[in-house]
Amino acid sequence: MKLATFWIDKSLFAVDILLTREISPMHQITHVSKAPPYVLGLINLRGQIITVVDPAHFLHNTPNPSTKNCRFLIITSNEDLKHLKKMELIGDVKLGKEPLAVKIDKVDDVIDINEDQILPPPSTLSGIDREMISGVVEINGELVVIMNMPKFVAKILNN
Repeated sequence: MKLATFWIDKSLFAVDILLTREISPMHQITHVSKAPPYVLGLINLRGQIITVVDPAHFLHNTPNPSTKNCRFLIITSNEDLKHLKKMELIGDVKLGKEPLAVKIDKVDDVIDINEDQILPPPSTLSGIDREMISGVVEINGELVVIMNMPKFVAKILNN
């Protein structure tokens, strides 16, 4: 299993690379009035309008200011997942109808792990909505928190 790793605040997170479309540099965000606090606004990515969210709202409830290292992790859509399902590269995963841009503070790496390396999140993992976490994995002495992207997207769409 390949995971894209990235930083949000001082924590290292990961997401299954098959659920990502790309990592994009920051774009001009158009703010939307009366949007929920976790919605930063909209971006135009090569002609496609994509909603931008700040995961810090769900992961530790403290929004982070944007810096030059910030990027958008573009989460794929259900439509994009169809070909992966046909090729049996991915199971029955539900995301949104449209791609979603997740603001991250810094890109880290792509790591290759075995699923048996994934441990349940420790009970001491505080300040993070545990529903958003699939598990943790230790890489080079660093704990990497694996986001449950389908649950993250579902929570955003249902809020």
